[in-house]
Amino acid sequence: MKKYFLLFVSALLIFSSTALSKDYQVSSPDGNVKVQVSIDKETRFQVLFKNKLVISSSPISMSLQDGLVLGNNSVVKKNKIQFYSNIEKPVLPRKYASILNEYNELEIEFKGGYCLIFRAYNDGAAYRWKTALKDTIVVKNELVSFNFPENAMAWFPEEESMFSHQERLYIQTNLSEINPERFCSTGMLVEMKDKTKVFISESDLEDCPGMYLHGIA
Repeated sequence: MKKYFLLFVSALLIFSSTALSKDYQVSSPDGNVKVQVSIDKETRFQVLFKNKLVISSSPISMSLQDGLVLGNNSVVKKNKIQFYSNIEKPVLPRKYASILNEYNELEIEFKGGYCLIFRAYNDGAAYRWKTALKDTIVVKNELVSFNFPENAMAWFPEEESMFSHQERLYIQTNLSEINPERFCSTGMLVEMKDKTKVFISESDLEDCPGMYLHGIA
């Protein structure tokens, strides 16, 4: 049986952390998906699906124009986990007339007026930054890495420029062959050796996707 896993972006081993780091975890309602977060000098997350590591420890942060980097040297103020469940009715026709939208949400609030939110669904995970900073903010850079624990196969919608029509050909390639000079738009599909599929995409968009993925050295 094929297994599918979705990772949505505004998108786990045991942590080897120091005594000063803080670790948090949120699981999906059925317990199949677990998101683990470690906060120290930087913030990192990892994801398990049915107790299998699918995203290994990966850094996450957001840099603002004024020099503040959300997620680096952050001090946790408080955290909470809440369960949500509601019925979504798509405006455009889909396979189902209604969709059960059910998840557990971990909200980590930091000193300085911002939060990092992770959601664990039965078939996926998501993240989002939330700020309550004074005045208008300008995002200089948003970093999120997706480190896979094995050399998996990817369907890579490779781009030649960030001026894109978002209709690229999906190239089937090994993750190890995607170097830092190669990049793609979202979504990107990764198939692991046991046929578990991880799909990386953006959600809650009001326009075309603005996220690009590139290889790391």
